[in-house]
Amino acid sequence: MPVAAPTRRLSQGRRSPRRRAGLLLAVATAAVLAAPATPAAAADDIDVQVQCVWKNSDGTTTAVWNYVNHTSAAIDVPPGPDNRMTTAPVQRNQPTHFLPGEHLNAWVITYSEASLAWHLLTSGDTANNGSTKCANNPVPLVGDWGAGGLALAVLVPTAWYAVRRGWLPWLPSRRPPLSGGAP
Repeated sequence: MPVAAPTRRLSQGRRSPRRRAGLLLAVATAAVLAAPATPAAAADDIDVQVQCVWKNSDGTTTAVWNYVNHTSAAIDVPPGPDNRMTTAPVQRNQPTHFLPGEHLNAWVITYSEASLAWHLLTSGDTANNGSTKCANNPVPLVGDWGAGGLALAVLVPTAWYAVRRGWLPWLPSRRPPLSGGAP
């Protein structure tokens, strides 16, 4: 009569690699989502300024904007009457999350109007032909990533590692197959 092979059991207190990967993903997600809410902004907490403008060959203009958050905490100002462009459309994907301190090259926008003004709380500035000219074509060094950027920075490498290790059974593993003998 055939004898069944003994089953291998993980010792208590030890988690399988798949459970560890799932736990790591859950903890990283919870850390990002549990970030404290930002306080309401006072009228003079943030100043915006045009850093420079660049005239493009197609007739449009690219403006580079700076901001200074004078508080010690990040401030959220959603698009609307306190965060708007004066030329339609008033919502042009301008930043809504403002980190403490001075941020140069914080936002870059290309526009076709003669001028473009950004009003944030009680601060504002206008980009036009009289603004400082950029030395070369501006490229944003830093964007408005906020919590989404942090989530990507944590979750993408973690998920990549888990897939490489074969810890996520619903995703195909990219682990090379084991060689079983002669080539």
